[in-house]
Amino acid sequence: MLLASFLHLLAGLALCFFTVHYIYYIVTALYRFSGAQMQSEDAKYIKKRWKGGTVEPHPTEKALIVNYKLEAAVFGDPGDPMLEDKKDCQRIIRLKSLNSKTDPAVLAREVVDKCDLIHKSQLCDIEQIIYYLKNRKVVETPVVGAAGGHHSHHQQRSVSRISDKASAPVDTEKASIRNVDDYIELLYEDLAEKVKGSRLILQLARDPDNLEELEKNGKGLKGGNETDEA
Repeated sequence: MLLASFLHLLAGLALCFFTVHYIYYIVTALYRFSGAQMQSEDAKYIKKRWKGGTVEPHPTEKALIVNYKLEAAVFGDPGDPMLEDKKDCQRIIRLKSLNSKTDPAVLAREVVDKCDLIHKSQLCDIEQIIYYLKNRKVVETPVVGAAGGHHSHHQQRSVSRISDKASAPVDTEKASIRNVDDYIELLYEDLAEKVKGSRLILQLARDPDNLEELEKNGKGLKGGNETDEA
């Protein structure tokens, strides 16, 4: 009789323990699901901010290159960022109206007014860069034919090169398609390296055999840059 009562007691305790454990499992699963759902909903609150930086002349075009930093943050609650990220970006502002009669001061004010990435304190710098672009000369060099003579007028081709007031030494490096990744990296360096990288990539583009490989690297060549016009 006592043994039967003891066995009933053990069975009751086992059932009670199983019930508590099952309830705990359900509550934990619901809590995890609710937390994941809340985090997913909180991720909808995204804040972006731009910070302007330096401005430099485009190496080959009548354009400005604006360097800036993009900051993005995902918030759960106001003032409580869950995730933050920063990225260096560029925007190209093409100066289509720039010519020999352009007033650099007037165009500089127009650029600063239209581009929110350029602070008003940079107006003087923008004016100087535009003045430089206005007076930068492009020299046309005729191509000599294989027989040593010049092509006829309708067959002539010319290669443009930028000449500053001070002559720079000629770089005779020959481009190789195997080094295309290195040339793309040069496009993200300072102005002198950008010019060098552009020249080497242009060499490769003149050979039809290289076009397929260059197309594969099209994303790197674009660099994710933005383009504006002024």
